Amino acid sequence: MKKQARILVVDDEPSVCVALEAVLIREGYEVLTAHSGAEALQLMAKTPVDLALLDLNMPGMDGLQLMDELRHRWPDTVLVILTGYGTLESALGALRYGAHDYLLKPSSPADIKTSVRKGLEKRWDKLRRKQLLTRIEADVRALAKGGG
Repeated sequence: MKKQARILVVDDEPSVCVALEAVLIREGYEVLTAHSGAEALQLMAKTPVDLALLDLNMPGMDGLQLMDELRHRWPDTVLVILTGYGTLESALGALRYGAHDYLLKPSSPADIKTSVRKGLEKRWDKLRRKQLLTRIEADVRALAKGGG
């Protein structure tokens, strides 16, 4: 059984945060919200999340800068961009910074739920592979010590 996924929504528009929070809570996720990149980093330092939904255009630290910081500090967190100002350049930048998905506002709740579900599946698969590799490496070390 999987643990309840924790999702961070980062958008400088409070109404967007409220709407996304409602959609995601109905899906059974634990949801945190932040209205700036700096606030998101403070929240993540206290409570890491499985997936972050990020706006691109925010005052101060923009979404790409936030993605870069999140990727360095919490590399296993899945990142999804949700922006009202989509361009080819910003989409390519987001993908370069490791975004799992790039959605345009307004996106339907179904599209958001699908992106989040697929992003979380990707995260859990990656974590399972890491755990399996760690177990295999431990078994090989144990065999090497005991075998001759």
